[in-house]
Amino acid sequence: PASNPSHPPPACQWPDVDVDVLEDGRYVVEVSPAYKLWCKAHLGIGVSAKAKYEAREGAASFTLKFDKGGPLGGLRKIKALPAKHRVELHTRKLEVGVLRASGVVTHDLERKSASLSWRLSSMWSADGGKIGRKEKVPLGGGLMVDYKWNCSFSLPELGGTAGGDGASTRVNVDSGKFRYSIEELGLGYTFGQEAA
Repeated sequence: PASNPSHPPPACQWPDVDVDVLEDGRYVVEVSPAYKLWCKAHLGIGVSAKAKYEAREGAASFTLKFDKGGPLGGLRKIKALPAKHRVELHTRKLEVGVLRASGVVTHDLERKSASLSWRLSSMWSADGGKIGRKEKVPLGGGLMVDYKWNCSFSLPELGGTAGGDGASTRVNVDSGKFRYSIEELGLGYTFGQEAA
C-alpha cells in the first residue's frame, strides 16, 4: 500500500531486554531505551540549539534552549516536532514560597490550535520510592554518550497477629518491589564549548 506522508511508517524494531528475577513482576530489570542521535551547538548569549533523532520513533526534533537569566526570562526552551506538526514552548519553573509552577504551550500546526499543560507542586513534592537521572560520559573531542535511568522501589514489610481467643499466629510478608530501567541511550556531538 502507498505510504501516507502525514503518518510516517513505523521505525524498525529494536532489541529489548526484560529480566523478571522472581517471575512475578515485582523485581524487574528493564532495558528498552529510546535510542537517540543528537548534535548540539552553543550560539552565545545563553542560547543553545539541539537537533535530535529518535530511532524507535523514526522522528527528529529541534530545540532552542535558553540559560537561566538569559534574554527570554521565563522561557526555558522552544521545541519543534516536525513529524507531529507541533511546536512547544516550555516555561521555567516559577517558585513562589513553597509552591512550584511550570507550563508548556503547544501549537498544533495541522489543526491550527493551541493548548496549555501545567503543573503545580510544592517544595515537598517527591516521587516516593523513585529515583533517576541522566548520566553523561564524555568520549573526547565533543563526542558524548548519555543515558537516562530510573529506579522505583518499595521496601519489604512484615506484619502479623499472635494470640487472643485461641487464634493461630500469622505472619504476613510483603516482599516489596524493585524496578530498574534504562529509558534513553544516546550518542551526540557538541560543537563549540563542552555541554554543561
